[in-house]
Amino acid sequence: MKLKMIPPSNVKGNQMKTYLETHLARVLREAASLEEAHVIDFQSQTHHVRLTLQVAAGRKDERRLRSITSKWVERGHVGNISLVQPTPAILLTPLTSFSHQGITVHPTSQIHASEDFALSCTTSFANSDAVSAASFRWFKDDLFINVTAPTSGKSAHVIEDDAARDQYVSQLNIKNASPLDQGTFTCQAIESGHQRCYTRRVEVRAPPRVWIEPMSLTVRKGENFTIKCFSASTNPNDAKYTYSWTKNKELLPIKTDTEHYEVLFPMGSILQVSTISKSTMFSCLVQDSAVWAEQSILVNVIDSELIKTCAGERHLKLLWPETAPGTESLQECPVGYAGVARRACNLRETGHPVWYLPDFAGCHSDRMEALNLQFQKVRLGYAATRPLDVLRGYRRYLNGNRTLLPGEGYTVLQLVNDVVHYINNSISGDVYDTVFDIVEGILQRKLSLINETQVMLLQEVVKRQSLAFQSTFHRTLNTIDVTLTRPDKTGFHVPQSGLRYPGWFSYKLHLALPRHYFAAAAGVGAASPNKSATLAAVVYRNLSAFLPLRSAIRLKDGIEMDYEVISNIVGCWLTFNGSELRENLTDILYTMEFQHPGKNASQDAWNVQCAVADYASYGYAWNTQTCITRLLEATRTRCICPRSGTYAVLLTMKPSFIDSEEAPSRQLVILVGCASCSLLNAIAVVILVCYWLRRRSCLVFLKLQCCLSLLASMLVFIYALWDDLPPALFLTVMSILESFLLTGLSSQLSNLLIIYSELVQLPRMRSVKQTVVLIITGAPMIAVLVITWPI
Repeated sequence: MKLKMIPPSNVKGNQMKTYLETHLARVLREAASLEEAHVIDFQSQTHHVRLTLQVAAGRKDERRLRSITSKWVERGHVGNISLVQPTPAILLTPLTSFSHQGITVHPTSQIHASEDFALSCTTSFANSDAVSAASFRWFKDDLFINVTAPTSGKSAHVIEDDAARDQYVSQLNIKNASPLDQGTFTCQAIESGHQRCYTRRVEVRAPPRVWIEPMSLTVRKGENFTIKCFSASTNPNDAKYTYSWTKNKELLPIKTDTEHYEVLFPMGSILQVSTISKSTMFSCLVQDSAVWAEQSILVNVIDSELIKTCAGERHLKLLWPETAPGTESLQECPVGYAGVARRACNLRETGHPVWYLPDFAGCHSDRMEALNLQFQKVRLGYAATRPLDVLRGYRRYLNGNRTLLPGEGYTVLQLVNDVVHYINNSISGDVYDTVFDIVEGILQRKLSLINETQVMLLQEVVKRQSLAFQSTFHRTLNTIDVTLTRPDKTGFHVPQSGLRYPGWFSYKLHLALPRHYFAAAAGVGAASPNKSATLAAVVYRNLSAFLPLRSAIRLKDGIEMDYEVISNIVGCWLTFNGSELRENLTDILYTMEFQHPGKNASQDAWNVQCAVADYASYGYAWNTQTCITRLLEATRTRCICPRSGTYAVLLTMKPSFIDSEEAPSRQLVILVGCASCSLLNAIAVVILVCYWLRRRSCLVFLKLQCCLSLLASMLVFIYALWDDLPPALFLTVMSILESFLLTGLSSQLSNLLIIYSELVQLPRMRSVKQTVVLIITGAPMIAVLVITWPI
């Protein structure tokens, strides 16, 4: 039935539809037996509302319903709600004419996480001419759905329903459903000032969350222990789950000689293990007919008489139990955090196990989790906030916490990185300032980053932000200075005149551009710098504090050289036409000056060297061979490098073999030995060739082959020792040397096989000796080729 009513003044607009639906259903149920009554079409106008009420009732109640609606028209009101005067007749239309209007979900079965589904909103208008001006909008839980967001996985389009005239369908497609896609969807159709709204509740079935107590376990051989498994569902209406356990990926019976498990009420299971003898992986499997999830625990079994462990202790508000060396202890995060904290137990050089610093990178505070939830809604198109507001929330979190848990800065950086990736090219100055403020907050907090992965992520975020900005920019803070500049007539310069730099800033850079980076000015013979070239220079004040105090560089011959970072760490990247110039540049040199502490008396054996890497890290990333080092003063060094990257001045310890005077003499002895061997083999080759020309046989051929192989091997040795080989030739020279040596060895083996065939008097076969020589010689050659250059 269709009604035109004056809304009560004491009801808010967003509650009007529900109020009228409840009121009309109550009045109708007083006179007739109704199975269902709800508003399927609602149009709100300035002084009145139009609605279509769908009623499900038996045929015997049709006459009563018509009588009731007639009395409504006569009286001009329905209860305490007035009808618009003059009141037209209230039309009762058979239910079948409206059964196709509303929202339908495809597929009609249960929707699971990671599946695709679609919502179809079907509506009709009085005439087809008005439809052209109609528009559809989708909402979820009263939030507008932004289907144009690139990461939302959603699309919407309007199609005409071929099955009925003047009916149109707006279809919302959702890919890779997640629990955040669960909720009440609303389709809003607006035409000529009239509005129609349809709603539909969508449930997304996600796997349960499963956790095990304890999360990690170390026991002694023969010891008994207990493991508990619990689960929680995102939907309270989910049915009960079934629990089962596996041992090393094999399903466990309910009871064995050493294991027994039972179900805990209401949602859990307990596994009891007795007299365990070796390390074992146990897994708890939680499932129902539609979804499942699994959580595992590795039980480390040790012999207490042979293996020392890290003793249990309480540290940073968590109790860390006894743990075997070479493993990690996993614990729930402290109060106010969600996730898993890790702490490694490793052996020192002395063989004693020690605890490492706990890593809380897997812990998310309640405030950060709420901010991340807001951002995930933005990514899915449910625009509850702006990405910039999320970044500002991260900054407020850092400003409001004087300290961070060890490794917690990595959690913040991951979230910031996700937001920056989402924003992509629409980065504004406010985003830049906010991100660098967050980086500043992390660098100011000791132990906020505690391993190589975390330190490198910080540098990646800074680099991505620096290269994304397409104009000049300068921001100086207590721990970082960022400069984006364009070239002048001579190139790039840092620091730039007219800009303020902090007192700790002592870095200088000059980058001269070659001629092809300049363009002739219009109508003028002189050249002007190409404004599409941009230099980003990031100077870190204390990044080295997050790196090991002393580490090692592996040289090309495999020898390790100790080093310490003694200067500020600087990142420089040059872009041209929007693309970063990554490779070594023969026509561009970065000329930099660093201030650093001088060497003390105990460091006479150490050298000052410039180094470059993609990012400053814990390991062997630094390259000291690419850059030229010029020591201007005891505390000032000039570095000249042909590539962009991350720079620093290192204090390096020379490997002992470099200063050894015996190294050249040993090399000379080896060269003399190889030359003597080559001479003797050459003489043997000449003699064997003369003998071969007079009497040809397989044995003589094999001797000649052996001598030639040894002669070639010695020549390769002499070539490799005479001068340093370039790295590109290592593999080739090694393969050639292996081939010659294996050929010489196979010659002797072929000799033995030929003599053996004569002694045992094998049946005469044609070319048996030649076959033996070919196989024994060819097999090693093929093996070397396959191993060195696999197909």
